[in-house]
Amino acid sequence: MAALTAVVLGGLAAPAHAAAPAAPVTAAGVLNDLTGDGRADLLSTGGADLAVLPAGGAPYPASTAAQSPLGGSWQEYQVSSRGSATGTKTDDLYAFTNASDALYLYPNDANSGGRAGYFTKRDKAVKVAKPATCAAGADCTGYDPTWNSATQVLATDGIANKDGMPDLVTVEGGRLWYYPGKAGGAVIGAPVQLGGTGAWGGLTLMAPGKVDGVPTLWAEVASQRVTVSYPLEFGPDGLPVRPLSPPDAAFRLQSGPAGPRRDLALPVRHRPRVL
Repeated sequence: MAALTAVVLGGLAAPAHAAAPAAPVTAAGVLNDLTGDGRADLLSTGGADLAVLPAGGAPYPASTAAQSPLGGSWQEYQVSSRGSATGTKTDDLYAFTNASDALYLYPNDANSGGRAGYFTKRDKAVKVAKPATCAAGADCTGYDPTWNSATQVLATDGIANKDGMPDLVTVEGGRLWYYPGKAGGAVIGAPVQLGGTGAWGGLTLMAPGKVDGVPTLWAEVASQRVTVSYPLEFGPDGLPVRPLSPPDAAFRLQSGPAGPRRDLALPVRHRPRVL
C-alpha cells in the first residue's frame, strides 16, 4: 500500500511544518475553507479519525473511522480539498484509498444540510468514475480507465477555479495526469498526461495554488531533501499545455569545490524552482 500523507492543507499534501500558502478567494468562497469561516483549514489523517485543524482553533475529529467511505480507519486514505464540487462555499473532500483502488467525493456536511467542517454522512460519499479515455488529441500512453494503478490523488484549483470545481492531479503507474473538474454529472473530465516518463511514483505532490500569480505544482524529492516548484501553463480549455519532467530528470546534484550544487537541465523559461 502506498504511504499516505498525514497532514494536508486542502490541496497541499505537505509535511506538518510546511507554511500555508495564501488561500485564494473565488466566487465559490475561500479555497480550503472547511468550516465556513472564510479561512483556510488543515486536514489530518494521522489517527483512525479524520481531524480538521481550523485556522486559529484547536483540532477536532471531523469524521470517525466508521464514517469513512468504507467504514474503516481514515489512515487508509489520502485526503485533499480545493473547493466545492457541490457548488457551495465550503470545501468538499476527495478521499482515495489503495485498499479498494477507489476515489470518493465526500461532501462537507454543510453542503448537505449539516454542520460545516464535518464529514459524517457516509451515505453521501460517492465513488468517482474515471473517464473511459484521456482528452481528445492528447497522448494516452499508459492511461488506465480504472483507479487500480493510482498511487496519489490530489485536489488542486487549476488555472483560476472560478467555478469552485476542484481539478485533480494524479500519479498512475508512475505517470502524472491532470483531470479538469466538471460541474453537473461526472465531477472530472477527460485528463491530459502532465508527466509521462514513469518516474513520478517516488515523489510527494503538493498543490499550493498560485505562486507569484502563476498556477503551480510542487513535488517533494524526499531522497534529496528538496521540493521542486513547477509553474503550469494552461490552454483556453483549462488543461495544461506543456508536459513536465520529473525532478530527477530536471536537475542533478553535482559536487565541486563549492560543494553540492543543482544543475537544472530544462530551458531557463521552463525550469522548476528548487525551494
